Amino acid sequence: MAKGFYKNNAMCDFAHKNRPNTFYSAIGNLWILLYGNKNDKNPKLIALVSEVNNNEDYNSNHPLPNENDALQVANMLKEIYNEHLPFLSFRYKKGSFSSCKNLYGEDISLEQLYSFYKKVGLDIIDKKTNKGVNQYTSSDFHDWQRTNLGNNIIATDFDLIGLNDEKKPEVIYELKRSTFTVRTWNPFPDDFNNFELLFNFCSKADIDFILIFNHYEKHPDGTQSDDLSLLGVYFFVRDGVYFSYKKLGECSNKYLLDKQVLYKYRIVHKKCPYCGAQLSLRKGKYNKSDFYACPNYNISCKGFICSINEVDSRL
Repeated sequence: MAKGFYKNNAMCDFAHKNRPNTFYSAIGNLWILLYGNKNDKNPKLIALVSEVNNNEDYNSNHPLPNENDALQVANMLKEIYNEHLPFLSFRYKKGSFSSCKNLYGEDISLEQLYSFYKKVGLDIIDKKTNKGVNQYTSSDFHDWQRTNLGNNIIATDFDLIGLNDEKKPEVIYELKRSTFTVRTWNPFPDDFNNFELLFNFCSKADIDFILIFNHYEKHPDGTQSDDLSLLGVYFFVRDGVYFSYKKLGECSNKYLLDKQVLYKYRIVHKKCPYCGAQLSLRKGKYNKSDFYACPNYNISCKGFICSINEVDSRL
C-alpha cells in the first residue's frame, strides 16, 4: 500500500467555511494531541505539533500565525481541564522527522523529546504500537511516534472543537468517516481507547463530547469524495467501569452548524441546551405539571424551561 498522510478533513473544512466563529480545528500541517496510558486512559499531556515546508518557517524565532492560533486554543483546553496538565509544543520540517525545534527556533533533540514523553508519566517502551493503521497516517512525526513510543500509550487529536459565544471550547467533536453508510456504521472497537481518553478529558473539563460520522465514496481514479448531507451522531456513557456508546440519531449537516446536535445531546443528558448547566426538576405551581429549568435562567444565558414531556419528546 502506498504511503500517504491525512492532510485535510471535509467536515472540518465545511464547518470552518460556514461557521468560522463557531468551530476550530488544527488540520493540515498542525495537530493538537492528547496523550494518556492504556491502563487508566487518563490525560497525561497535551502537545502541539507543527509541520512546516521550508527552512524560514522551521527556524522562525516566534510562533507562526497558525501556531499562535493553536497555542491559544491549546491553552484554553488546559485551563478548562482545571488541573495541571503538562504541555509540549514543537515544529519539524516536512520530509523527515530527524530533528525538531520549539516554536521559538530552539533545537530539541529526539532524545530530549523521548525523555519528555517519559517524564510526564507516559508508559513509554521502545516497541512499535500494534494498533492498525487505516489507509493513511498523519505525518512523519506520527510515524516516529508509532515506531518509538510503544503500544502502552494512547495518542489522539482534537478533531473539531465547538466554541461558545466567548470563543471558548464547549464541545469536542470526534470525526469518523468510512465507506459504510450512515445507517450501517458503528464506532470501531480499536478506537475505543482514543474515545475513552477524550471522554475522560471532556468529563474532567466539563465540556461535551460527541462523535460525528459521515460516509465517503471511493472512485475508480483513486480519488474519494465525502458525503456530508447526512451525518450519524453518537455519544459515550460510562456505567460503573463499563464504557460504551449510544447513537443519538441521524441529521443533516445544518443541524451540526446551527448547534442543534449539541442542544439535543445536552437535553438527553438533562443539561440546558444553551449554557450546559444541569437542569433541575421544579415543582409546578397550583398543581400544574412539574418541569425542568436551567439554574441560570434570566441570569447568564438564554435560559431553558420546559415540561418533562417536552424534554422526553426531544430525545
